[in-house]
Amino acid sequence: MILKEKIRQKIDGFVVPIIVRERCIRNSTGKGSVYDERGVTVDFQSLESSRGQ
Repeated sequence: MILKEKIRQKIDGFVVPIIVRERCIRNSTGKGSVYDERGVTVDFQSLESSRGQ
């Protein structure tokens, strides 16, 4: 009986992205992303040193 209850409470991995997308759309403010305004910066030197190069 306990096993059946646990199975019912799990969310399939295929369903999770759909739920996340729906919540993002529902909770959207319509203002866009902060990255639309300031862009994305990448520190390539830090990336290279973290890979051991």
